[in-house]
Amino acid sequence: MKRSFMARMILIISIILTGLILVNNAFADECRIDRDPRSHPQLMEAIRKFEKEVLASTSTKIEAALTTDCDFLVTFYPSRIKLVVDKDGKIIQKWGNFDITHGTPEQMFSLYSAGMIKEADKALETMVKRSFPDHLVFYYYAAESYIRLGKIDEAIAILNKAVDYSIIIGVGIRIQIVDDYPVVKDVIKSGAAERESIQPGDKIIKVDGKSTNGWDDKKFVETVRGSEEGTQVVFLIERSGEKIEKNLTRKKVFTSKSAAYLGMRSIVYREKGDMERAMQDAQKAYSIDASVVPARLALGVIYIDQGRYEEAGRLIAPVKDSWLILAAEAYARQKRYQEALEIYNAIPEPRGKYIIFENNRKNFLQIFKDYALSRKATAQSLEDRGHYKEALNEYAELLKIPGARDAKEIWEGIGRIIKKDPRYAAISEGARRYLVRAEVLVRDGKFEDAVKEYRTAIKLSPFTPEIYFNSALVYGETKDYAEAIRHMNIYLQLSPDASNARQAQDKIYEWEMMMEKEGK
Repeated sequence: MKRSFMARMILIISIILTGLILVNNAFADECRIDRDPRSHPQLMEAIRKFEKEVLASTSTKIEAALTTDCDFLVTFYPSRIKLVVDKDGKIIQKWGNFDITHGTPEQMFSLYSAGMIKEADKALETMVKRSFPDHLVFYYYAAESYIRLGKIDEAIAILNKAVDYSIIIGVGIRIQIVDDYPVVKDVIKSGAAERESIQPGDKIIKVDGKSTNGWDDKKFVETVRGSEEGTQVVFLIERSGEKIEKNLTRKKVFTSKSAAYLGMRSIVYREKGDMERAMQDAQKAYSIDASVVPARLALGVIYIDQGRYEEAGRLIAPVKDSWLILAAEAYARQKRYQEALEIYNAIPEPRGKYIIFENNRKNFLQIFKDYALSRKATAQSLEDRGHYKEALNEYAELLKIPGARDAKEIWEGIGRIIKKDPRYAAISEGARRYLVRAEVLVRDGKFEDAVKEYRTAIKLSPFTPEIYFNSALVYGETKDYAEAIRHMNIYLQLSPDASNARQAQDKIYEWEMMMEKEGK
């Protein structure tokens, strides 16, 4: 009886253990199947979206590993931000792992961009303590981050600190070491050195009676800079063989970093509506260092507001930055549409969240809606009167307006004209050259390269339907279904009665289904 009972118990335990093993094996098998993140389109789309919209680094490396819950742990480098994401692309958890020993401004910037404000502020405090006073760039990144997040008051507070820390107590010169002696390279405007008529090229042979022979630039800076404004330092300089003694009184000196921070603060004050402070900061920044981008842009935008367009143009011309949206919007508000469009089309897309950029872009596009309506009416009037060439010119200008390139009524208007006069749809010889090149690349299976050739062909012959049809098919091969659909829609709007219109529409349906499957 005992033996029978024991046998039954052993059998029951074996069955339970076998069940647990089977369940565990099934879980393990599922995890093995799901281990490759590329097999989950929604997961990969979430990772790409986070990388594009949040992270500032352009050299992001992604590692994805399966957790015991069959969710994915995703680590972004160099930011060290970690996410837990399920296979359906839902972000379950995120945290930062800032390296306080080797951390960089870019890593800290990524924390701000990801909305991890507490972690980022802590990283900022740590990095400033660690690297002050030589790494004020951390303040720049913190301010930039707050601006991107639309936190205006926080940005101003950070910039106030940055401006204060960027000011040095000194005499206002930059030096270089020549033949073991410090030699004046630049004299900073309004500094003590300028007031005492020190000139570039002056050799400083003694400071407070001590020979400078053999000093490096670090030793010179440590000796000449002071902690208190109003204290004196005595230079013995040599100029054209003559020795001259100069008594200099240390004072606060604004640096190029000061110009950058003041320029940024001016932009933020303008965004807040405090135009008086914006003007003060812009003028001060530009007077300190006219080559600094935020200083040029801040003053240039204010000049646009004041109608001083030529001066503004000279200031803004060298600027290549997403901040140019401010200038584009300012020109648009002044109804200087051509200048506004030229600037807008040259603006690089900012990487990461950029609330102020998006707000200014919305304002810009809203202004251009009224402008577009006016040009549409002109184009329609010219078309009705049979002035097809002039009407096409108007439609072409409309297509340059942001947000108008996909406007159905514009392409349909162009389609009506080329139906009445097919000469306007003819492909130019220049465009044909790139069309042939694209077809060769397609035959070789080099679809990405073919896309580039089609883009050039479209620029040269923007009203030729067949280019859009062919480019749509190639975009489909690259799995850029959104562009494939856009180009095929343009083809149908330009030639709605084409013999292959049914085939073209069916391809759109096919690509729409592919986008749904990928969760786009």
